[in-house]
Amino acid sequence: MQLTLCEFPVKEVFWGKQTRYLGGVLEVNKEELISSFLDDHRFTRAELEIIKPGESARIINCCDVVEPRVKASGSGRVFPGVLGPIERVGEGRTHRLSGFAVVGSVECRGLTKKGRTAHRSGLIEMSGPGAKISPFGRTINLVLVLTLKEGLTELEANTLVQKAQFGIAERLAQTTLGQEAVCEERLSLNGAESALPKVALIQGYTIQESAPHTGLAIYGCPIRETLATPIHPNEFFDGALTAMALEGMGRHATTWLWQNHPLVREIYRRHGSELNFVGCILQRLTHGTHQEKELNAVNASGAAKLLGADAAVLTWGVSGNSFMDIMMTVGECEKRGIRSVFVSYEHGGKDGTELPFLYFVPEADAVVSVGSAERWIELPSVARVVGPSQTIRTLTFMGPTHPGWPAADRLQLDGPDYIIGGVDLFGGGHLTCRSY
Repeated sequence: MQLTLCEFPVKEVFWGKQTRYLGGVLEVNKEELISSFLDDHRFTRAELEIIKPGESARIINCCDVVEPRVKASGSGRVFPGVLGPIERVGEGRTHRLSGFAVVGSVECRGLTKKGRTAHRSGLIEMSGPGAKISPFGRTINLVLVLTLKEGLTELEANTLVQKAQFGIAERLAQTTLGQEAVCEERLSLNGAESALPKVALIQGYTIQESAPHTGLAIYGCPIRETLATPIHPNEFFDGALTAMALEGMGRHATTWLWQNHPLVREIYRRHGSELNFVGCILQRLTHGTHQEKELNAVNASGAAKLLGADAAVLTWGVSGNSFMDIMMTVGECEKRGIRSVFVSYEHGGKDGTELPFLYFVPEADAVVSVGSAERWIELPSVARVVGPSQTIRTLTFMGPTHPGWPAADRLQLDGPDYIIGGVDLFGGGHLTCRSY
């Protein structure tokens, strides 16, 4: 299976009379997008805003982020199971608008207000220290500012927002059809010498099993009880994995991150020269008993062995419960003779002197830290706020009775988790460490 990923960089975006892409400039007809994708009585407010890197601006109520893509050839449609029927994707030609993102800024009244499944959202900073730690401080962003009517179920609200956001993203990418890409990347698991070390990626993920939408969907279906699932890396690039449209945190992977998975891209870059990429394994984490965790680790490592892996790169996302699962999987891989590298953010407290990891196995002797998720960060005041209101009310720690803060004010946050993309989950950042 071969996928050609065709890149069309976006250097400028402006409102215009038509929607078209030409020479790195994206012209957008706002009225067309609103009438085609946001004209629904279940939206009590639906607006579009353009926001650019370097602006003294803050996007609030941020949930999911997506990169515009469209299938130029090959089976299926981008975001299968959401925009179209479930057809296998990952082959043919896919066009992408790089340097540009569609951001959902959503206010949903009437959904769960307390507990693990409560509606939570984050921030995107376009300048200052918050912009430096998130990829979305460097993208030109089209923001969907949405307020939903009360009385919708969580699944209905999620579907409504997601179809609008993905539909707009696909429509914008359609402007590139028939044009020549700036660069093309051919992605296939074929062509590697048999003598090269065979490497698999084990991607752990956390779900909220008690929520109507668990937080991650494959081909549009929220993932619940499942054992390790092999997946072709090309399926990532066509939107086979999608995040929930109503929740955003720094330690939650966005759809954009699944589309641009940095470890998948880096392993692919070395495929055929330094290693033989044999595929990816999705591993559901957050099991409730130690026996289930043991089964989970044995199953995922066994799947890697069936792929013929000599080595594995393992990574994960969010929660101490999940961390036990993925660390136990590192141990099981090593026991099967699969040399393993674990990529993870660390804790370490506010000054880095506390325990970096919540659990550890002695076999984990090759660990890559992508930075701390617990350091303080101070955000300066901004001149412009984009969102459903001018008050921040839906950060992780805010309960339903919290009065909120003026969104334009200076903010002191106790960690980057409140910034979308603020925690480097899969090694896409550029932090380094020096010993003194």
